[in-house]
Amino acid sequence: PFVFPCEFAPAIAHRGTEELHFAPGMLKPEASDYWSYAFVWWVKERETQSFESLQGELTAYFQGLITSVAKEKKLQIAADSIQVILHPLRMKAVDGWQPMNGEATLPDAFNDGRTVQLSLWLYQKDFPAQRRRAVMVLVSPAAADASIWAELQKCRDGFRPAP
Repeated sequence: PFVFPCEFAPAIAHRGTEELHFAPGMLKPEASDYWSYAFVWWVKERETQSFESLQGELTAYFQGLITSVAKEKKLQIAADSIQVILHPLRMKAVDGWQPMNGEATLPDAFNDGRTVQLSLWLYQKDFPAQRRRAVMVLVSPAAADASIWAELQKCRDGFRPAP
């Protein structure tokens, strides 16, 4: 786990840790699981966040990540080229996880800067015994029926907080 907020996104107000789970082809544009990964913010603040709040934090997260990597790779990428849009859902919670979905459009700074359109599934869950909340984000440009989504859902279903 990494300390959260990440060094590249210090404006995010929550404190805790971040865990990442990358698909094998995450950084390979030719792979079926390209740009597919899951991350969880394990935060001390237990209040459920609105989709507007999460949209702002994910925008800051992706802007910081992409511009930081672009700087290292000497790519010219403007932070305003990175957009995140979330949608409130009227779905029931899944095993206590409250769902949202959305999209992120960003340049792939890890490779050649090409624009990538990502689908996002977000889940929040309060863990009273640990006095923390988890915000899990599943990310992939793959179609909704692609097998990578079942693999990413396993990250959510298998999440177990540290005692």
